[in-house]
Amino acid sequence: MRSGVRCVGVLLVGVLLLSGCAPTVDLVPEFSAPQTPADQLPASIDHGAIDESTTRYIDRTSEWDVYIGRTLDKDGEVWEYCLVLISDIEDLTQCSTRLPVTIDPDGDTTVTLAGPEGPSESSSLSDSVYLVNEQLFCDV
Repeated sequence: MRSGVRCVGVLLVGVLLLSGCAPTVDLVPEFSAPQTPADQLPASIDHGAIDESTTRYIDRTSEWDVYIGRTLDKDGEVWEYCLVLISDIEDLTQCSTRLPVTIDPDGDTTVTLAGPEGPSESSSLSDSVYLVNEQLFCDV
């Protein structure tokens, strides 16, 4: 009887996986934390299709506030991962259906939303966001 129960359990797990009912792991752990007021993009920023409830503030470099967010499809599923850089002069946004998402704001620096596996020779701004030029870190 035990082998029959085991077979039913394996079959049930298989059905759940195939039906899409199994929990999915987000590739960007920052989205697991609840959004705080500091995570919201400034009201003056045109966030385009980024779902306002998904934005997270990551860090400040010497010139840029770094945010991440997501666009969602009509069923509320993740459609794109977005990286947003905001300075006193301009705002830059890049979104993609796949990681990594990269912005090179000044020709010398690359900010990348890559998930837990960042680019080699980079500095981590968070669990999923990386900076390739360490001179941009603020010591403030």
